[in-house]
Amino acid sequence: MDGKTTYAQSSDIKSRTYLEYRKDMKKKVIVELELLSWLQRVVKSDFDDKTAKIKKGGGDAFIWFLRKGGITREPDYEVFGKNNFKIELQYGQEINKKSISEDLEKIWKIINFKLQVLDFQHQLIDITKDRLSFLLQQVVDEEKIVSIIPNNLESFFRICFILDNINKIPKNSSLWLIYLLSFISKKTTTEELYKILYCIDFLYSKIELKKNELDKLVEATMSCQKLLSKYEQNNGIYKSNIKISPIDEIRYALFSINLLEDLTQDIIHYYKIDKLSPIQKIYQTINDLEKIIKHINNQ
Repeated sequence: MDGKTTYAQSSDIKSRTYLEYRKDMKKKVIVELELLSWLQRVVKSDFDDKTAKIKKGGGDAFIWFLRKGGITREPDYEVFGKNNFKIELQYGQEINKKSISEDLEKIWKIINFKLQVLDFQHQLIDITKDRLSFLLQQVVDEEKIVSIIPNNLESFFRICFILDNINKIPKNSSLWLIYLLSFISKKTTTEELYKILYCIDFLYSKIELKKNELDKLVEATMSCQKLLSKYEQNNGIYKSNIKISPIDEIRYALFSINLLEDLTQDIIHYYKIDKLSPIQKIYQTINDLEKIIKHINNQ
């Protein structure tokens, strides 16, 4: 642990899963990244310094979550110019629109859209819990058999989901992670991507990767990003398989994007990899946020 990092030991953080904690931390970074360009203009104007530049604390390798929970001591923003200083952001989800400028109001609209997307895609965790609960109850209520099959993505996902939620780590996590990558192909659906990335996300934070393992993971990350870009349609939906409903496609895709963002920034931060592009804004790969919001609101 370096001197810039502090871990919160509060019962609040301990009571949340790693994914829930990261979701909460992501809310603030959505705001911080959306406001960055606006703050750049404000700093140049208010401080009469056209040379002033502002960046996220930590630069391109900034991180909004930590593997053991808590917060970092990095400032929200750092300003470089005639005067160097740091900025800490305080925000609430409700603002008085009469008191803000038109350009800031547009930014706030985007922020609220992204916060809505974050909540929508995270519902998939509870949906998965309900599906798994129903499946297991059928064993007793209807004497149905639940199969765990080797070399099967669905079985692998169920195992990882259960282990994650009972806070247990596989002994061969590195082998599991590399094996998971073999499920990724040009025909992988959004539902399969969600399950693969959930498992990768669960395993990745528990291990230290060797160079060959890291190289494979980076390549897989870029492949998943390309798949999601290919599946995104002009009307705001994702389409990977006709058997998956449009709203489910959207939810699977958004959750996958969410995990890929976390994974990308974590790799850049901890492994100093420059092959991946740093996250500039949350959900930056979505082409038309408003169309997606319409689909979400009309479900």
